[in-house]
Amino acid sequence: MTYRSGDVYPLVFQYYIDKADALLDVPGIPDFEGIKATLKTALEYGSTNALRALAYQRLDNIDRLILTYKADVAASRGTIDDLKAAIGFLNAADKLTTDMVQKELVARTIAAHEAAITAMEEQAAAEQAAEQAANEAKTEAVSDQQAENTPEDDEESDEDSEPGNE
Repeated sequence: MTYRSGDVYPLVFQYYIDKADALLDVPGIPDFEGIKATLKTALEYGSTNALRALAYQRLDNIDRLILTYKADVAASRGTIDDLKAAIGFLNAADKLTTDMVQKELVARTIAAHEAAITAMEEQAAAEQAAEQAANEAKTEAVSDQQAENTPEDDEESDEDSEPGNE
């Protein structure tokens, strides 16, 4: 009996998909690089667009998970630059899905990060304005104090020292 690639490739493809799934069933953190390598091997045997789309979707899901994790870590640092980095990771993750629920979740998270950035920028501006006002008040107080300490006798002493009054 002779087998054609159209008969065998779907079986081999499914073997590698199952193997990638088995790599998920381990205690602890799964070996995402191993899973991705196995899925890429499955792609070589994806004889139809539907089979290849299935493998690409799984690869994209892994990349989206990793990008989402990176975004969470960056956001947890809490600086403006890190929040901007988190938004970049989330934008990249958003491109890897067509699932509207996932897209909405990413959009809400980005909006929250943008709001946090705005609040931090406003707080920094308010602190800078308060510091500037305090410095100006301090400078004015020093000027006022110097003006009070300046002798007012200078005008009288100038009158006494005129050449004709001696």
